Amino acid sequence: MNAEFFITKNQEKFKHLLAEFIKFADYSETGQQIDETVNFLTSLLKQLLGAEVEIHHDMGGSPVIIATLSPGQEETYLFYGHYDVQTVGNISSWLTDPFELTEKDGRLYGRGTGDNKGQLMAQICGFY
Repeated sequence: MNAEFFITKNQEKFKHLLAEFIKFADYSETGQQIDETVNFLTSLLKQLLGAEVEIHHDMGGSPVIIATLSPGQEETYLFYGHYDVQTVGNISSWLTDPFELTEKDGRLYGRGTGDNKGQLMAQICGFY
């Protein structure tokens, strides 16, 4: 299956997963909804990819999630991405709800879509 077909076939599923991820107001400064986000990502990595997941709370800051796929295989892939966001600032400056994924003119908007939830979700979905 080529990449374009794969993406087209799964696009709605991937958008739905990103929308679920965007819903978390997981502020790095306050720790708000960090645990809920870690639970979401842990479940996603296990269910979507069959990953073995470890959570490390003792690293300073938000917990570190380590997911291992197909343990024992010769290939190793490493990717990194943070899952927390900065506060939204003045909410009245937003044209849409920052925690609701919105599509406009073929682009997706929501808190963290550009830094770094969108990239992290793309990486996870790439292993699907």
